[in-house]
Amino acid sequence: MNPNGFVSAARMTSQTSISMCSKIILSSFTRAMFTARKTFSRSLADSATRALETGITRSSAAA
Repeated sequence: MNPNGFVSAARMTSQTSISMCSKIILSSFTRAMFTARKTFSRSLADSATRALETGITRSSAAA
């Protein structure tokens, strides 16, 4: 029986687990980032629509 075989197998399993964990974290971060971007985009579009409908812009509101 070769004990180095167990070490190699454990190393490969550990690297696979770390790789999968990294992918899950990256996927979660990416999903959160796109959700925030989508929310901001909707908010910006709603704000622009309201400004067009009311005719109020930042420059006219400050005057």
